[in-house]
Amino acid sequence: KVEFKVQKDMITSLAVKNRTVYNNKDLLSGSIFALDKKNRILSLKTTNGELKAYEVVSNAEILINGSSKKELDALDKDMNVSIQLNEDNKIIYINADNRVRAEVVRVNTDDKLLTVKLATGETKVYVVDPKVDITIYDVRGEDLRDLRIGDKIAMKMNGNKITDIEVERSFVYRVTENGGTYSNRLTVQDENGRSHDVTIDSRVTFSIPGIPYPRVSDVKKGDVLRATYLGDDLKEIAIVPNVYGQVVSVSPEMGRIVVRDLNGVTSEVTAAYGTTIQIGDRQYTNINVLKPGDRVQVAEATNGAKSIVVLTKVETTFNSLDPLGDRIYTAKQSYYLPDSLFNRQVNLQSLLRGLRKGDNVAIYLLNNEVYEIEKVN
Repeated sequence: KVEFKVQKDMITSLAVKNRTVYNNKDLLSGSIFALDKKNRILSLKTTNGELKAYEVVSNAEILINGSSKKELDALDKDMNVSIQLNEDNKIIYINADNRVRAEVVRVNTDDKLLTVKLATGETKVYVVDPKVDITIYDVRGEDLRDLRIGDKIAMKMNGNKITDIEVERSFVYRVTENGGTYSNRLTVQDENGRSHDVTIDSRVTFSIPGIPYPRVSDVKKGDVLRATYLGDDLKEIAIVPNVYGQVVSVSPEMGRIVVRDLNGVTSEVTAAYGTTIQIGDRQYTNINVLKPGDRVQVAEATNGAKSIVVLTKVETTFNSLDPLGDRIYTAKQSYYLPDSLFNRQVNLQSLLRGLRKGDNVAIYLLNNEVYEIEKVN
């Protein structure tokens, strides 16, 4: 309803009186349990298992994977949907995903059968099309044998047969370059030392602990992040809290290490199965390669496993400090001292002022950036 004023055949003011603004909290979510297209009745199975039936108004807006559709014929059973109701409890808006979301329970490669647990909690068995298209990020020539129990997947159906499967996989990366204030691109390194470019646009869910509305420029070189892909599409980037410090002790039989940070606080780290230790360009899976005194960065990986990087140690002698205080000159070479180093090593200013030419120092590098400076007796 609107009210407007007219003067000399011109609208001079206009006021909307009864508009309702909806947000995502007003949407109901679930999957299509049944659809009576003739009578325009949609039965929704909510995420908590409730069944609810609603009439769909004739001019309802229907979106499937972001594309507008005009008819209910575009919708199918088991599709994940979010719906908006009007004041008469009728559906005026449907946002559907024509992929069925599920978790892999069992894979029968011989009979081409896939048992999955749907978002509603229901377990179902589907026939897999012999020509099924399976997409897993960073995997080539994918087939059913590449699926793992517990994998989260999105399936496209033709009747009761699966024709496409996109698999969700997460990877731990370390940031090696940030494109800058006006860039949405990061260069990262995986656990095998390979570089990747990730672009964080509006389609990617992005989070940094302690920052409500993060920007890509908030990401620092050396940060650890978890990237989640559905098929080949990047869906989520989350900065992962990590521990940096000096290894105090290693207990291979217990799968534990003790790390002391730059503030003197010790943490006990349990390295579950799947933990990786990166030393230079080599990767290990046994923590017995670690030794007391090593500087390490420890981040959560998946299922309790850890991603551990041992920093490169450069032993040299001190020559001088740049007048600006942001570069140290040694017998081997000079090193730039980033602001993040001073934030991390709070006593660094006094340490640098106390150095004299010829003093022995150890410089610890992560991705060729100075992470810590130590005076060695």
